[in-house]
Amino acid sequence: MRSTMFNKMLSCRLELNVYRISLRTFCTDQKQSFSVISFYKFKKILEPKELVETLRPCLKEIDVKGRIYINTVGINSQICLPSGKTDDMKKLFADYFSKNINYKVHYSNFQVFNRLRLSNKKLVDGMDDNFNPEKVGKHLTPSEWNKTLDDAEQDKPLVLDIRNYYEWQIGRFKDSQQQKLRTFNEFDDYADEIENSVEKDRKIMMYCTGGIRCELFSAKLKERGFKDVNQLDGGIIKYGLQPDTHNWEGNLFVFDDRLVVPVDGVTDSPKKEIITCCRHCGRQVETHYNCANTKCNNVFAACDVCAVKFIACCSEKCSTDQNNYIRRNSKQVNLKRSIGKGEHFRLMLDQLS
Repeated sequence: MRSTMFNKMLSCRLELNVYRISLRTFCTDQKQSFSVISFYKFKKILEPKELVETLRPCLKEIDVKGRIYINTVGINSQICLPSGKTDDMKKLFADYFSKNINYKVHYSNFQVFNRLRLSNKKLVDGMDDNFNPEKVGKHLTPSEWNKTLDDAEQDKPLVLDIRNYYEWQIGRFKDSQQQKLRTFNEFDDYADEIENSVEKDRKIMMYCTGGIRCELFSAKLKERGFKDVNQLDGGIIKYGLQPDTHNWEGNLFVFDDRLVVPVDGVTDSPKKEIITCCRHCGRQVETHYNCANTKCNNVFAACDVCAVKFIACCSEKCSTDQNNYIRRNSKQVNLKRSIGKGEHFRLMLDQLS
């Protein structure tokens, strides 16, 4: 088994050399300054498909890459573009959508997405065209969020993290509950669980990365009769952009090539705090991988040594299984396609070759 694995990995070396040109091109872009911008806004759009086709050539002209989802409810966007073109992007959305958009901006020295995905689809799974943004929880500003947490002594609120389980492991608000959520499809079951275990008059505070998941989940709890439902306005990203982040611990998982950033989004920030441990050896790390076993795909933390040792799998069982890394080489050695998995992932591929 191991002999076959070695031979197949060795055969990938030529293909890796071809794609090193892509990697060098990607790294060359790091000399530029890029803005990583997140926003969502609810606003009735009568012809979302038409808006998609209107925006597409304009966004490409100013080198925007990332994800933009548009439907009749509004827009949800996570994009990256050269910082010098940010004003052009804002003018574009002001002209064709709304002048009143709350942009949340991080900065990067490289392009964190590899292409533009602009489409007419749900803003998030579970939020269809019938979603009513008027029936969501109360929005708390970052300062109001801090004050509420700090003032709670006896009757502490229930603090819910409305993200995937691995995001919580990387960073979270103190006293927040770790969830087992993997997809938005589990929201209804989780809401039912809370309904059956939490008193309806208890204060509930929830948060997510950018805020939009809480819009959906807070509405689900209010539908179930909860009276005091609150959500962090603008999510963790907005919270991290203001100076007082004392209720946060750890780093922030983001769904782009940075993967893990300090809560304020600054690469060398003093707020950088690693609390995650390698799944295999227990060493503190911030690098994460999708398990390379095609039947697993679990997201897990691993150090560079263990990532190579277990061929990017989350366990020894996954690394020796017939569905392991070998069967995915044709795609994984494509360094251009691997943008989004992190630089550490590409370095691991290089070592495996």
